Amino acid sequence: MVTSVKEDYAYLLHRVPYRDQSVLAHFLTQANGKVSAVINGIKSTKNNRRALLQSTRQLRVSYTLKPGLSRLTLLELADSQPTVPNVSYFLFYQYMNELLLTILPEQLPSKTIYNSYSNSLALLNQDQPHSALRQIEMALIEQFDDLPDLTTTVDTQEQIKANCHYFFHPEHGVWSINQTGRQHYFLGSQLLAFNQLINNRDDCGHLLPDEAIAKEAKPVTRHLIDQLLNGKSLKTRTAFKDLRHYL
Repeated sequence: MVTSVKEDYAYLLHRVPYRDQSVLAHFLTQANGKVSAVINGIKSTKNNRRALLQSTRQLRVSYTLKPGLSRLTLLELADSQPTVPNVSYFLFYQYMNELLLTILPEQLPSKTIYNSYSNSLALLNQDQPHSALRQIEMALIEQFDDLPDLTTTVDTQEQIKANCHYFFHPEHGVWSINQTGRQHYFLGSQLLAFNQLINNRDDCGHLLPDEAIAKEAKPVTRHLIDQLLNGKSLKTRTAFKDLRHYL
């Protein structure tokens, strides 16, 4: 089915050369999720739209939506005075984009993920990197996973304590002892921090930024993101040692 989308908003996730003067671009769109589209003639020296194809810029786009590759028909800046990205967080932009490219299926609409990505960019510009990464990670986790109760243990029905160790499995919940041999080992403080991420939100559903909580919850979000990756590796994790403190 072919659909003409007259106006949508988008962020560029990745682009590669495509044939002579064209580019294959992967966008995160507000209306249709991840959309892969061909942009004809964009590599021509006479085409001034090339400068618009930069990550972190919100774009206004029109396109013909088709199964497989769509075709872009309009590309312009959404804001007359776009926010200048913080270049010191370049690797973080790369990680978030690769995460979305790897996990999101093509053309799955999700305004929640789009808005979370936009909010993550804003948090990076406010020098809150842990909160920014947890924002987009949590949006993906909640899009695809039904989380079990992380406040009490399944086997003893006791409240999780910050200074104790627990075993956690996404499908089976939190246990005081390892039942299956496949559960992961976490501090209670890490599980409690993850619960705070879930519960502490503003009226728009965005996580309330708290760098200490976001940092403490990192091992749990990483484990859940790994489930979504299903064995796929991320180049940004392995290539950039500077990110290891945050991922």
